[in-house]
Amino acid sequence: MYYHVFLDQACHDRLQKQTKKLHDLSASLETWRTSEYGKLIRFCDNGTLSRVAKVWAFYVSAAVERQSWMKKTFKAAIETRKWVLDSKLLSTTGLRSATPTGMLAVKELTALHQRFWNHGTLHLDSATRSQATYANPMFVSPDATIKLHYGIDPLLGFHLATAYVPLTPDSPPFRKHSKESKMERVIAAAKAEFSAWSDSFRRRGQKGLTLRFFVGDVFPLCYTLQHRRATASSTSGSWYRSRHNTADPLVLVDDDYGTGSTAPVSFNVIDTSNLLDHVGGLNLLTAVSPLLSNDASSSLYTETPVRQGTHSDQEHLDQLVGGHLSTISLLLDLFPIEYWINTSPSSVGDEELVSPARPGETRTGKGQRFARITWKRPPCSSGSAMARLHMAETDLAALLYRIYVDMFPTEQLARMMANLNIDTIQSLSLPSYTRASFVAFLCLVKGRVATNWEDAMEALLSRIESSTTLMTGRNYLQELYLYLHLLHVHSVGTFDDFSNFRARWGIEPRQGTPGLVSWQDMPPSLCLTLLVKVLRSALRVFTDSDPKEVGTTPVQAVVGDSSGGLTGWLNVFAAVQLVFGKLSTSGAHFSNDFKLHIEEDPRAWHGDGPLYVSFKVPS
Repeated sequence: MYYHVFLDQACHDRLQKQTKKLHDLSASLETWRTSEYGKLIRFCDNGTLSRVAKVWAFYVSAAVERQSWMKKTFKAAIETRKWVLDSKLLSTTGLRSATPTGMLAVKELTALHQRFWNHGTLHLDSATRSQATYANPMFVSPDATIKLHYGIDPLLGFHLATAYVPLTPDSPPFRKHSKESKMERVIAAAKAEFSAWSDSFRRRGQKGLTLRFFVGDVFPLCYTLQHRRATASSTSGSWYRSRHNTADPLVLVDDDYGTGSTAPVSFNVIDTSNLLDHVGGLNLLTAVSPLLSNDASSSLYTETPVRQGTHSDQEHLDQLVGGHLSTISLLLDLFPIEYWINTSPSSVGDEELVSPARPGETRTGKGQRFARITWKRPPCSSGSAMARLHMAETDLAALLYRIYVDMFPTEQLARMMANLNIDTIQSLSLPSYTRASFVAFLCLVKGRVATNWEDAMEALLSRIESSTTLMTGRNYLQELYLYLHLLHVHSVGTFDDFSNFRARWGIEPRQGTPGLVSWQDMPPSLCLTLLVKVLRSALRVFTDSDPKEVGTTPVQAVVGDSSGGLTGWLNVFAAVQLVFGKLSTSGAHFSNDFKLHIEEDPRAWHGDGPLYVSFKVPS
């Protein structure tokens, strides 16, 4: 049922029955905990359970009521696939799954991939295939803008070499039958492995295995777990679940993460899949590194494609971390095994065969090589913590400044023009880093080095403030100062003595005067929320247009004086929170008691509620 786009009557009815059962059990965390699945499957917070319950409710309703709509959705996915793979003759995506016999499997894997997209199932028997007439709701989403990915293939998750290598008679269940065709052997190999996994999972599940699920962005989860680890009790790190479409606070379940709870907050193995492609390498490693256990057996995995002919392995790794790899890896308390021992977990020969014909690459002639990197604690790690690095203040400032500059390539005109091509434009079109990202990295570094930290920060800021390398660097200085203060990294004079700063400039609170000037006990930083006063029709350029043409648009907030032009001041804040909904307020305006309340529009970009953009600014 999980691997077929179309199901027969029996599978369809069983899926509907099971999802209805799961939906009924997800009425509350207490109901779920007392169910037969309560010990095996846990939800990290209430928000995750409610979102999963909505998916199960959608499965129940769509299975019967929305069959026609789902079939149209699949047809749209097929059209998208044709656009992306219009000149592709062979499907080499699955060759990695058949390593080291990949070249023997090209013909069968190509044929099976095409069969899957033609029929929505891998049943080879036409009579069995003709009975699969029900669209599978597990392949669609309530959000109509989400499409089935053009590269999906049910065989990619299995080790298919067992269909080709000679196996001994004592190798059940993987021993192939000589009478089967090659395509039948490939499918049988996948089914046999799935069956073996299922049997192993059932046995392990009876011995106390627990799976914990979270729905949301990676960074709120990582930093909330870090906060829980540091406080040993707090279930909230003051994060929202996601910064793109919600203001739902992330609060972990107290029974699992409260005082005396046993849910893990550090891990021996962390696999980040291909998140690194989308969120920035230094962002990801900064968030995840503190969660990796401090012992030699612990491993953190990342995956990313390396475009052939553009970067060496050394350049690629340097680019991932924003500077000299061996130095920055010490600051992160991580080092990549492959870099130090000059090995690779994947076959370079197979990668060379796969790369030239990757989806979409026929237009450019450049393939991509898959790179999976294993990060571990340095060999000198021992006990519960890594020994701190000793660095001179000026050396540390120079190193951090170089990292700072490399994090913002879109602000360096000379660097962009030196190697201007379609790949460069695509890579720079969606920046991964903000000044808040850099300060988060500094938080990690602060705990890793033994130095006069305040002197190092003064030297670093001196370099940043006087630099002309970043064209718009000065426009982001206020955001940099703000997050340095908020994350307790360093406070410039304004934040260090805010009340005296206001007095020196004659900014004293005046009761009865409208505006911020009447605010008594104003804090050194504020959270500014703007109502974007545009008609919903004006947002349709993002919501209704073809995603291939619109792409992903970066959002940032700009605050300036009313004069405008070249003589006015301008500050840019890139760390923003987006949410759609209905606004209400409570408390007295311009006081510490004033609060905003947003009743969220669950349809977000596709609803009719206004868009709110929230970001922190210095007072």
